[in-house]
Amino acid sequence: MANRPSLSSQIIGTANPLSLIRVSIVASALGFFFLLGIYSTDTLSAVSTAAAATPPPPPPKNTPTPTSIYGGAWSDDFLYSKQLSAMDNVQLSESRLTLKFAESLDWEQTWDAHFAMGEFWHTVALLDSVQLALDGPNQYFTTGIYTSTIFDAARPVDWTSARWRHSGIIPSSVTLEFRTGNTTPVDESWSAWSVPSAVSVGDLRCAVGISPSLTDCFSTLPGIESSRYLQYRVTFDSHDSSTSLAFYDITLAYGIHASPGSASSLLLSPSDLRAWKEVFYTSKVPANTVLTVDVLARDGTVLLPNVNSGDSLASINPSLFPSIQLRATFLTNDVSHTPELDMWGLRWVSGGILYFPIILR
Repeated sequence: MANRPSLSSQIIGTANPLSLIRVSIVASALGFFFLLGIYSTDTLSAVSTAAAATPPPPPPKNTPTPTSIYGGAWSDDFLYSKQLSAMDNVQLSESRLTLKFAESLDWEQTWDAHFAMGEFWHTVALLDSVQLALDGPNQYFTTGIYTSTIFDAARPVDWTSARWRHSGIIPSSVTLEFRTGNTTPVDESWSAWSVPSAVSVGDLRCAVGISPSLTDCFSTLPGIESSRYLQYRVTFDSHDSSTSLAFYDITLAYGIHASPGSASSLLLSPSDLRAWKEVFYTSKVPANTVLTVDVLARDGTVLLPNVNSGDSLASINPSLFPSIQLRATFLTNDVSHTPELDMWGLRWVSGGILYFPIILR
């Protein structure tokens, strides 16, 4: 029997060449996709494993510590005039700035006639003084009051200071009060009796004179209202009935003011300036008077006009204006009154460069 060819030989032998090409292409494609499936499966598996794992902690950040920022301040209470760069028609009076006097006068009450016309309680006028009166043989009242005559300045004036002398070495043994008005006789329009406001905070200055038993006192008169008329009252307190206290004399200074006037501070140039912060000042501005404070550049240009105490200076660029100064302008429509500037100053921020943390992701 003749040998028969195998089935595969029959297929190959009898197959159409085009069919063989198709089989080859199909086999190649299956092999390619098989390999691709293995590659893709391995790749996806690796990605899934990486996503499920906990990421390692990031390295510690090395952020610079911010440089400290220091505040700065300057103020002038006018105790020393050297902190002023200019004054025009303005005077430095008892640690405050006021308009100068166009006219300044003194009135001194020292003689017997004036003392004798006053009012007395447990007191008496003797020679050129007022003294505690006798309360019996060789014994004096320990307390007493003397009220002066009314002094007429002829027109409303600004009462500025008083100086007086009395016996004894205890300043508080003799106390002075004042009241003022613009009518005579005294009526309800007058001010109440009052001690100058500065006296209540220790501005009264007394010193023992040449004689150990004589005391010389001086006081400014803040709080004593400007007026045409003035009257004073002396209260005695000796605590010793064997001797009398004596009030010898008093001199009052007063005047009228010129207007306008101005004063400028020193030019302020802080080192390591980062920002201007605020302006501050304290003042007294009676009726019919005006006080304005301006902030100036080095060349006199007005940077901020008519600022109030506590106003911000943040709008002033420190790079363009590293130096500034203050200027006060004083005006009055009543020559017996003046605005007063008691203190002024500036605040600013200084320091190095600010560092902000930068987070890298």
